[in-house]
Amino acid sequence: MTNTKQEELKKLLASGDFKADNYERLSMQEVIILKNSAKAMKEKNIRTPQAAQFFAKREEFFNRLVLQRLQKLETIYVLLTKATNLPYVYCDPDTCNDQVWMFSEESFARKAAMLEMQKKRELIVGKMENKQFLSFYMSLYAMGVNELLIDRGVNTLAVELETLVKKPDYSNMPKEKRPVMNPELLLTAVYFAQERNMPEDVRDTEQMKEFEEEMMVNLQRGTLMMPVMVPEGQEKITAKDMKLPYLKLSNGDMYQPVCTDPSEFQRFNREKKFRAITVDCGKLRTLLPKEAKGILLNPATVRLVIPREKF
Repeated sequence: MTNTKQEELKKLLASGDFKADNYERLSMQEVIILKNSAKAMKEKNIRTPQAAQFFAKREEFFNRLVLQRLQKLETIYVLLTKATNLPYVYCDPDTCNDQVWMFSEESFARKAAMLEMQKKRELIVGKMENKQFLSFYMSLYAMGVNELLIDRGVNTLAVELETLVKKPDYSNMPKEKRPVMNPELLLTAVYFAQERNMPEDVRDTEQMKEFEEEMMVNLQRGTLMMPVMVPEGQEKITAKDMKLPYLKLSNGDMYQPVCTDPSEFQRFNREKKFRAITVDCGKLRTLLPKEAKGILLNPATVRLVIPREKF
């Protein structure tokens, strides 16, 4: 950053201008710098109430500008992991928040991916257009994600997901009409799959064991979506009309595909061959035919094989 730009940002930080339109020319990075600087000045002036209050208002103002940018930018970049074809999820060691990393510029995203590649973690840069933002943000709730980390490795800002988009509330809907959601199950499955995809020499086997144990607990508590095939054109369909599809692994073992939520089912059902029925996980084993060795959880993403003796 040039000295001229630094001086400009210092003037804006101390300015009494709270009109958002006057800051349109600034990049996301510059707004983040102003937000973080305002926070630092607030803390520095804690013994001077008037100054601390001023910078607290400036911090809040710049934070609002960041939130607006996260809704209005033409494009934004997100790191995806080859382990799942989903956004890479990271648990912040200090806050324990489950984060997805997003970037205002492609170069920032590529640099972060390269740094992770040095740790042998395979990440790729995904580009999103503005029209995709809302559905993407909402999809993170199904993954159990609660925070966005903007521009990791540069001037960084953590944003709580709920401050950006409201979490859907289905509590007033009849239970039978609520969408199937298993955020805790999917989150632990993603963490497990991400670690499983690491080379053996750097894989954290103890952490994998913990993820697997949590995942199985969450599985027992949940309700899943099971794809079924039904006769075409038949209006009334009974259980005996339904056929269960199998997925055969390279060793010949067959597993029953199941999905944690509607998005995962749609990924699996791209050719529109199946319908979904909901299955209580406590009854899952009794519903599997003898030929199935177990279930394949989210076959389009995490692809986790779970033998029937484990649930």
